[in-house]
Amino acid sequence: MPEGDTIHRLARRLGPDFVGGTLAEVWLREVPGGELLEEGTITAVEAVGKHLLIEVDCPDGVPRILRTHLGMHGGWRRAAVGATRDPHQVRVALRFSGRDVESRCLRAAQVEVFRASDRGRHPTLSRLGPDLIGDPDLDAVVERARRHPSLPLGELLLRQDVAAGIGNVYKSELLFRARLHPDRPARSVDDPALRSVYADASDLLRRNVELRFRTTTFGPEGARARVRGIRLFVYERGGRPCLRCGAVLRVGKQGDQARVTFWCPGCQPR
Repeated sequence: MPEGDTIHRLARRLGPDFVGGTLAEVWLREVPGGELLEEGTITAVEAVGKHLLIEVDCPDGVPRILRTHLGMHGGWRRAAVGATRDPHQVRVALRFSGRDVESRCLRAAQVEVFRASDRGRHPTLSRLGPDLIGDPDLDAVVERARRHPSLPLGELLLRQDVAAGIGNVYKSELLFRARLHPDRPARSVDDPALRSVYADASDLLRRNVELRFRTTTFGPEGARARVRGIRLFVYERGGRPCLRCGAVLRVGKQGDQARVTFWCPGCQPR
């Protein structure tokens, strides 16, 4: 599931391959602007939260950005030039001059092209909270979180306008690590505790950029789990025993989008 660590790792992987390349063809499904990027040169590949931004120096002299958001199931793959593009899967295809393979973005939730000069007022990017990978201002994150005092913690952590990068996996894992129930309202947690959760999120996201398989079972509590090959404390472990206290882990859904949440009734009291 693509979360902030996945996108930063993707940017690191694609950057050396993309930057400096000339775009011979840009194919976008049901999205305008691809033709403006053709014959342009990619100058940067950047991750911002869950968004991948590909900046292009276009032939008309106007730098533009191709933004993709992978959603729940998206990803980038290579394919041979000329191979059939499944219109139900492929959202973006980038063919580079002098190369016999092209890069494709599959099943992305969002794709768009916009002027690089409009980035500061982009309706989505301009509202993002600090990216938790890097050196985020955690005091600013807590200040943003306090704008939603009634929101359950499980929903708060997913708000990208508070802090960018946390997805459904980290939401469950962070609250377990902090011993906080996902249904507790934000106002019931003091500033130091809330700041600690986001600090932990920043640490986990940064560490996982370097890992092939997402892992949260760091530290003494997770030592035995890691030996057994268990990388996550609670996510997708509903009905199994808690690695900390042995209670049966629970699973439920939260929010308007009914996002799945895992927690331990023993370690995370209401």
